[in-house]
Amino acid sequence: YTLTFVSSFTIDNLFLKQQKQSDQLLKDLEGERNILHGAQNELNQTLIELQNSKRDEERRNWVSTGVTQFSELLRKQENLSMIYDVVLPHICRYIQANQAALYVANPEKELLEMTSKYAYNRKKYQLQAVSYGEGLVGQCFDEQDILYITDVPQDYIRIT
Repeated sequence: YTLTFVSSFTIDNLFLKQQKQSDQLLKDLEGERNILHGAQNELNQTLIELQNSKRDEERRNWVSTGVTQFSELLRKQENLSMIYDVVLPHICRYIQANQAALYVANPEKELLEMTSKYAYNRKKYQLQAVSYGEGLVGQCFDEQDILYITDVPQDYIRIT
């Protein structure tokens, strides 16, 4: 009978010891999992920061390249009319715009006069000047701000 008691006591002690070791291993694994999770979050944040830095650098390079190209174009032209006609198409290609018009303010007449256009349908653009505050161009001039339209009517402008 004593042998059974010692044997049972030893088995219980071994079981408790194993249980404690298992619990400790689970705690250690949980801690390591938390450390790995934290490291993964840090790596993800670093990746996001690197992507943002790359995007910002690409933008700076794009602007720098554009300014250099426009400066070269401006140096080669002899008068304002030639500058308008050469620079506007180049700007459109550079920013991937389909069309553009350049208006210069004439304060004496209080008009914005179209000095250059690119990819406009001649039939649609017989009007070569607009008053301050008139239409979208005049509104932009009056407000000294960019007007960004997302809901353009189908028949508003035709690109050919």
